[in-house]
Amino acid sequence: MAIGNSGTRGTGRAMYISAEELRSRLGEENLVIVDCFYNWHEYRRGHIPTAIKRLGHPYVKSGSDEEPGLYYPENFPELVEEMGISSDTLVIAYDSDGSLFAARFLWALLLHGHENVKLLDGGWQDWIAKGYPVSVEIFEPLRRGRFSSSYNPELVVTRDQIKPGEMTLLDVRSWEEYTGQDDRGNKRGGRIPTSVHMEWRDFLTSRNTSEEVAHIKPLIEIQERLSEISSDKPIVTYCQGGVRAALVAYILHSMGYNSSVYDGSMKEWANDDSLPME
Repeated sequence: MAIGNSGTRGTGRAMYISAEELRSRLGEENLVIVDCFYNWHEYRRGHIPTAIKRLGHPYVKSGSDEEPGLYYPENFPELVEEMGISSDTLVIAYDSDGSLFAARFLWALLLHGHENVKLLDGGWQDWIAKGYPVSVEIFEPLRRGRFSSSYNPELVVTRDQIKPGEMTLLDVRSWEEYTGQDDRGNKRGGRIPTSVHMEWRDFLTSRNTSEEVAHIKPLIEIQERLSEISSDKPIVTYCQGGVRAALVAYILHSMGYNSSVYDGSMKEWANDDSLPME
């Protein structure tokens, strides 16, 4: 599990790419653009030229949906090799959901030691707003070679590693979920004790992420907000199922914070009566 934080040494915008730059790089060798739309219907409706559809479940998950914490399957290297991703491939991901599923996919790559990744800032909405070309062609991945996994357990936290008071637990759900007004169908509503609330939408320039262009906020603005809550403790993000948490962790990681995702999140924690809630 990661320890310590730094908001100054990160790679910053190097982990993002603008629509303008991506357009100029279309067709580059050893570049894989991954469309992380939630389903195939959206991909078939239109996507960025040469983009392939992300394979597997949107949570990049194996096993039953009832089992939390499984979005890093043992066969992950096989999965990404099928997508034409090798160890030296630049992977750019986007979606139409405020970058939630794109960031989760990229977080999985980071977990497996693949750091040559970029998130399309503004996502599909920004690409469309700029009038850039759209394709309906189904692009088949090109096999480029082996993907060598170097699993980094510091990027994820299990239930047993959660230590309220010893880490900064960042609850990125809605305010209603945080206060327990919305239990999302869990046995219990509320939050993990000592959690700090900062909704995932607070990291974006628009809260209407399904219709408006939502860029990642300027990192200096995020840094100012984090200065209210950050400390020398590790930051662990969580939500309901690990997707919103992965986006925030990705942003924090880009800024140099040692951020981890509690992937089981409230789907696991709130449904285990032995675990404390407030």
